[in-house]
Formats: sequence, structure tokens, C-alpha cells
Amino acid sequence: MLAILLLAIVVLTRVPLSLLPFKPEPGHGWAAVGYGIVFAALSFAGFEGATTLGEETRNPRRSIPTAVIGTVIRAALFYVFVSYAQVVG
Repeated sequence: MLAILLLAIVVLTRVPLSLLPFKPEPGHGWAAVGYGIVFAALSFAGFEGATTLGEETRNPRRSIPTAVIGTVIRAALFYVFVSYAQVVG
């Protein structure tokens, strides 16, 4: 992950940034966004694996939701950042 993140940062420092990757193409429309959502949802499979270790924490009612939600948010930001770097690069 660190290597991919560093490569994305290098790419983004050398190309002009644009918001065009966030606009669907006219030929594909919003159906392509639907395909992307399916891909993104399947990419998150297994993130809830941290919930099985709940009995090992001091305060599982606080720690487990924080870990699961934090994982989903960080992974989503990572995917968007790296995908954007790949498209504009």
C-alpha cells in the first residue's frame, strides 16, 4: 500500500489536475457509475473481520464500531485517491 500511495503522489505532482475523471462519459452515462459502485462494494469484502476480535479489547462496544467505520472510511479515501491518480496519470 505504501508503494502504491507513493507512486500516486509522484504521478499527481507531475500532471495537471482536473475534475474530469469524476464526470461520467456521455456514451456510458450513469450505468458506468453503477458498475463502479458494484466494484467498490466488492472491494470492501472482509473489512468486518475485526469484529471477531471484539472480546480481546477493553471496551468492545466503543472499539469495534470505531475500527470498522474507520477502516471503511480510510479504504474508501485510499481507493478514490489512487484511482484518481491512475486516471489522470
